[in-house]
Amino acid sequence: MTTMDSDLQRLIGKLRGALGSPVHLRPEGAKGIEGALRFPLRRPREGKTVWLEVEGPLSPREVSLVRLLLAEWERERGDGPEDNPLLRWLKDSEEKNNPLEPPPAVERLPWERRVPFFVFHQGDIEGGGSAEIRRVLVRYFGEKTWILPLDPGELLLLVPWVLVDADGGEPWQAVLLGAAEGLADVLTSEAGEPVRVVVHPPVGSPRELPGAVSSLREAGRLGRTFYPERTVHGTWQLRLERLLDQIDREAAEDFLRSLSPVPFWEEGEGRRTLEIFFRLDGNVSEAARRLHLHRNTLLYRLDRLKQETGLDARRFEDGVAMYLALLLSTKVRR
Repeated sequence: MTTMDSDLQRLIGKLRGALGSPVHLRPEGAKGIEGALRFPLRRPREGKTVWLEVEGPLSPREVSLVRLLLAEWERERGDGPEDNPLLRWLKDSEEKNNPLEPPPAVERLPWERRVPFFVFHQGDIEGGGSAEIRRVLVRYFGEKTWILPLDPGELLLLVPWVLVDADGGEPWQAVLLGAAEGLADVLTSEAGEPVRVVVHPPVGSPRELPGAVSSLREAGRLGRTFYPERTVHGTWQLRLERLLDQIDREAAEDFLRSLSPVPFWEEGEGRRTLEIFFRLDGNVSEAARRLHLHRNTLLYRLDRLKQETGLDARRFEDGVAMYLALLLSTKVRR
């Protein structure tokens, strides 16, 4: 009996004890007991699939338990990231530029609501094979997090929603952004490399994942283009930026020249003031506090910008134009 066979026998024994039902191992294509539930099990090092057959009815909770145990068994015995069926499926779908039907090994994973996080880094973090990165991520989110190195410089995490939203007291947007900010801080401080983290709303099935990955990548690119100083983005935040990304450089420069003779969008006190003012929805008191200014000092700055540019940041139409100028000028500079 091989080591693999011994491992399989231990797995079958564990399932029998947990379920209180007979469990059989069947070769692929073999006929089983009528009415029994069958679960495909990939033997990674051999490249073969066998079937575990469970007699008797199972509750949804017991089915989830079986799938979890099988997924953990496969993951522990894989030779590397390429043996992860979820990672293989995602990469195959990307290569064909079309989402493929999820294989059984992916379908049976415990797809309770999972939050996709995308970590962009410069290369010091060696994908999912880095013991240090895995240590940091497991300590931060727990062992139930799936870690998938998609490409050099890109790491996809799928985290159970219950680990992200501990108390359920905040809006989901704030919960996700807070978790992303914490993740960025932890990786930057403990892994020793600045990162950019993008987060997507939870997904509940593998069929939602390719679209989520595409949105995460696009949000990462838009974030680098329009907000190079920020480290965290949500995929739902960048609708306007997606539209402005379609404007070419010449059209953007024409807009800026026509808007004001004074380039308030260039780096300096005026730009910093407007960025904070708009980020806080035009709240003068809060913006003054964030800028470490007296409220009257901030009002004086806004009045001075109005005199120099002819644009009043507190007036809706002018404020929109000035905000667009900040975004487009960032795009033009890159």
